[in-house]
Amino acid sequence: MRDDLPNPLRRLTVVSSEETPIPVALRPRRARAIRQSRRDRINGGEGERSELFELPCRRQAQPFPIDFGRIAGVNCQSRDTSGFRAINARQKIRPPREEHMLGRALGGIAAIAMSSWFSVAQAQDIKLYAFSSGALTIGKGILQNLAPVEPPIQIPVGFFVIKHPKGNVLFDTGNNDRIITDPSYWGASFNALKPVNTPDVAIDTQLGKIGLKPDDIKYVVVSHLHLDHGGNVGKFPNSTIVVQKDEIQNAFWPKAGTGGPYMIDDFLPLRAANKDYPNAVKMLQLEGDLDLFGDGTLMVKRWVAHTPGSQMMTVRLKNTGLIILTGDNVYFRENVEKNLPPNIVLAYNPSGILTAYEWIRHLMATEKADFFTAHDPDAFKALKKAPEFYD
Repeated sequence: MRDDLPNPLRRLTVVSSEETPIPVALRPRRARAIRQSRRDRINGGEGERSELFELPCRRQAQPFPIDFGRIAGVNCQSRDTSGFRAINARQKIRPPREEHMLGRALGGIAAIAMSSWFSVAQAQDIKLYAFSSGALTIGKGILQNLAPVEPPIQIPVGFFVIKHPKGNVLFDTGNNDRIITDPSYWGASFNALKPVNTPDVAIDTQLGKIGLKPDDIKYVVVSHLHLDHGGNVGKFPNSTIVVQKDEIQNAFWPKAGTGGPYMIDDFLPLRAANKDYPNAVKMLQLEGDLDLFGDGTLMVKRWVAHTPGSQMMTVRLKNTGLIILTGDNVYFRENVEKNLPPNIVLAYNPSGILTAYEWIRHLMATEKADFFTAHDPDAFKALKKAPEFYD
């Protein structure tokens, strides 16, 4: 049991296959008798064969409001139970810990390494382009813990296009173009963020720099659905939207304290009104990772950190090597390089942010990977901009 957690978090309950709660703190003799009785019923009297219990992610009655899943590094609302482990009834019960997320990270690293040997040939025809959907003006301290809020800085709103032999992929969609003609669409956020909203930042105009139109995009992968990343997601009716199921659910019905940055009209076009089936467009609602083309070159990586359904994507290029598109799991390069946490208000799962940093650093050390963020003004200035590209 973790002694560093508040006392109420140590009052866990194990649930057997018969759904009868067994307090962990039972005295050993009584607990042993109950377990043996159940073992006889469940296993047909096979003696010492251990029964497996599941440790569900449930919230106990607390003397203070607390999100157990966030403290333990696990999203309680996710159906992904990889953060849990089946345990022997005789073992000590412990809540999910951050090393589970690190274990998944190392698993993802192994998968990327295993795929690299056959993805090199395909990578030779892949191009990665960087674009900007204007800029926002904001205090750096709003994004990064303990950074100054004054004077405010102007940050880019980056998004990316990958030209792949099997289809074009858009990673994030920037600010909704509607604010170009109707600033009131953002309400108070327009004056708070002061977005650049000149006609040249429209996503159609940006894609035109490389000869593409919205209908030329096969997949739209959104890191998350906040107003500066999923703003134009509704402008791709003929594309397949790739989003984590937890993210689309949180966008439409957000958890307490997480709803502010979502603009519901951004993604409302994805929903079919008054229909038996909800999708108005083709959509992949993920509950984990995805090898987008099955060749290891583009890997969508679920990473619950900034939001309940955050995801990143890796792009394997022939000459440039492995690039990680971070979304808002990383704001600035120095976050990763100096292990600087973000403003905690904007981190749904703080431990997920820190393990994302560690995963990125590992890939940088082992595969000479690089990472591109959406909002780092200095790093974005140094990037090649479309129509230039990385290959």
